[in-house]
Amino acid sequence: MASPLASQWVLITGASSGFGAAAAIAFAREGAKLLLGARRVDKLKAVARSARAAGAPEAKFQPLDVASTASVNAFVEWARTVTKRVDILINNAGGAHGLDPVAAGKDADIVVFDPKRKFTITQKKLHQNVDYTPWEGFEMTGMPEIVYSRGKRVAEWSGDQMKFVGEVGRGRFVKREPLSAY
Repeated sequence: MASPLASQWVLITGASSGFGAAAAIAFAREGAKLLLGARRVDKLKAVARSARAAGAPEAKFQPLDVASTASVNAFVEWARTVTKRVDILINNAGGAHGLDPVAAGKDADIVVFDPKRKFTITQKKLHQNVDYTPWEGFEMTGMPEIVYSRGKRVAEWSGDQMKFVGEVGRGRFVKREPLSAY
């Protein structure tokens, strides 16, 4: 079955490492076309090469420093020469503001969200260890389409509900200290 992301244009800022690079590879595996931006062009070039090897029909990159208005404007103008539309934006640039950065071995989860999908809640469609929901019959608009955990697909929309497709027992708890006020 073809991925709903196949041939969608995904623009990722901060794509040269960490979460941005992981997102590029995850979207590439789904057949998405990529527009990648970051300051470190040598690493960006390597991510684009890896994304093409992972299945992206196109993985284009351009220098981008989000702290520079001129750089952002140049990036946007470049992106417009490549495609007339961007289907998904991962605005990841800017660092972790002093918090623990995403790096190899850290969790970097991605949820692809469909804001138009309609869903009626029933207990049978939910993944929980109770036999009821106070929201039974409630209609929602907007649902996840695909969920990735640590770069692997773990859930996807199937028929009229989310279906777990991950490896049982693969999850792990990552302990963190509470965040202090800024």
